Amino acid sequence: MAASSPLLELPGELRNRFYGYVLVDDIIKLDSTRHTEPELLHTCKQVRKEAIRIYYAENRFEILVPDYDSSLLLQWSQKAVQLPWITTHPPSQAPSGTSVEGLVVGGMFHLVRTSQNQPWDYVKKLLEEQRLILIALDGRWK
Repeated sequence: MAASSPLLELPGELRNRFYGYVLVDDIIKLDSTRHTEPELLHTCKQVRKEAIRIYYAENRFEILVPDYDSSLLLQWSQKAVQLPWITTHPPSQAPSGTSVEGLVVGGMFHLVRTSQNQPWDYVKKLLEEQRLILIALDGRWK
């Protein structure tokens, strides 16, 4: 018989509040070293199922893309697309207050996700076109 956690004995509303305190930060910066999820998300299936949406939906992620190496973007996108709120809310339906830059990057995630069967050179060309918009918004994308 599996051991029971006192956390799982709390009402769901309190668990969600706990997950928010533990998992939500102002900005989570990701760089090319890799993105690792918090250990809490790997404790058991039930906690992961309950907490993963809070982690991805309520945090703001800043992805640092030096020399436009898209490997981190692809890695993060593969994890993020498993969440219903990303796949059901295209950038045009993003929550109010989202920056134009965030919408463009969100569109890039969508582009990568929907172009998985396309040749990489084709996808890269489309991403480069989107990058021009990002450069126009903020020259640091050069």
